[in-house]
Amino acid sequence: MKTLMLSCLTALTMSSSIAIAADPAIGVWETGLDEGRYSHVKIGQCGDKMCGTLLRLFEEDGTPVNDGNIGKTILWDMTPKPGGKYRDGKFWRVFDGKTYNGKMDMLGSQLKVSGCVMFICAGQKWNRTE
Repeated sequence: MKTLMLSCLTALTMSSSIAIAADPAIGVWETGLDEGRYSHVKIGQCGDKMCGTLLRLFEEDGTPVNDGNIGKTILWDMTPKPGGKYRDGKFWRVFDGKTYNGKMDMLGSQLKVSGCVMFICAGQKWNRTE
């Protein structure tokens, strides 16, 4: 009986540890400059995919801005793939209101994001802030 209880406790602990292990993209990321502004984006899990919300927006000099977009989802449907890659997602660009097909790649402590609309593509490297 003791062995059975110990086995159950071990299995429960192991499954909890697996659930607690966070995806490396989860957290708050500072974007690169875009149209003289940068932002902080909070990335988390949305079901089995990743999504991101605009947390803060700043002028190039660090002055906070609230243009009505704080709290909006700006990336969604990023499907985690092996090797720190995320594919098949979408980005909404605050400055032009366009939605881009996107992908993300973990590069050490940075997140390389890129998006394309039609044949126009752009990318940035984001740095973790939290």
